[in-house]
Amino acid sequence: MKTIFFLLLLLFSLLLSAQENPENSIRPKNNILKTNLTSIPFRNYQLTYERALGKRFSVVATYAMMPEGKIPLLTKFVDDEDLEDIQNPDDIQLKSNAITIETRLYMGKGYGRGFYLAPYYRYSSYEINNLTIDYPISLENQEEYNIPLEISGESSSNNVGLMIGVQTALGKKENWVIDAQILGAHYGTAKGNLHGIPPRDLSPEEQEIILQDIRELDIPLIEYDVTVNDKGANITLDGPWAGLRFAIALGYRF
Repeated sequence: MKTIFFLLLLLFSLLLSAQENPENSIRPKNNILKTNLTSIPFRNYQLTYERALGKRFSVVATYAMMPEGKIPLLTKFVDDEDLEDIQNPDDIQLKSNAITIETRLYMGKGYGRGFYLAPYYRYSSYEINNLTIDYPISLENQEEYNIPLEISGESSSNNVGLMIGVQTALGKKENWVIDAQILGAHYGTAKGNLHGIPPRDLSPEEQEIILQDIRELDIPLIEYDVTVNDKGANITLDGPWAGLRFAIALGYRF
C-alpha cells in the first residue's frame, strides 16, 4: 500500500505542476473523465481521470471496483462439469478493487488524441466468500461420497505492464472521447490465502485425497502451496501473476 500512496502523491504533484506551467495551457480541455463501458456487464465499475501535460504526454489514474455480489457470467466461463462440484453457485460472493496509474505517449494528433503507448502500474485485491466445493472421497470397501469445503479468502497483486490503444475526440467541440484500449498485458506478483472449512473433522485418508485433488489443479501462471489437516485446507498464493487489459471507455473533455 505504501507504493500506491507514493504513486498517487507523485501523480497529484504532476497535476499541480501542470496547472502552474503556462506551456500546458496551449490547448484547453486537457482534462478527461472516463468510464469503462465494457466492464459494466461484469459488475465492475471504473472511473478514470486523464490529464494532458503536453502535446505528447499525459498521466492517467483509474479506480475500479466490483461491489460484493454474485460472480458475473459464471456459467459462461466455467464448464458444466466443474459447476457440478460447486454447491449453489449463485450464493458465491466476490468483490474486488484496483488502482491503475499510467503514463501515455501519444503518437498521433496529441493532446489526448490518436494512438498511444501506456506503461502502467496496477494494484488489485480480491475477496471471495460462500464458495462451497464438493470433494469426492473414494475409500476402499466404501461407497464414494462427497465432503463439502466452504472456501473463503482474499488475495492481492502488484503488476507492471504496457498497453496500446487509440483515443478519438468526438463532436465539433471535441467534448467527448472514445478510448479504445486495444490490448494491455501486465506481470507481477500475488499474495493471498484461501481457507476451506469442512462440516466435520477430516480423517487422515480424507486429508490425503483432498490434498492431492487441490495439488492437481491446472492453474496457469499462478504458484500456490497447499496444506490440509483435520480442520480443513489452506491454500497460500505467493508467486507470479499475469493479466490482460482491453476496454472501450467513454469520456468527457473539459
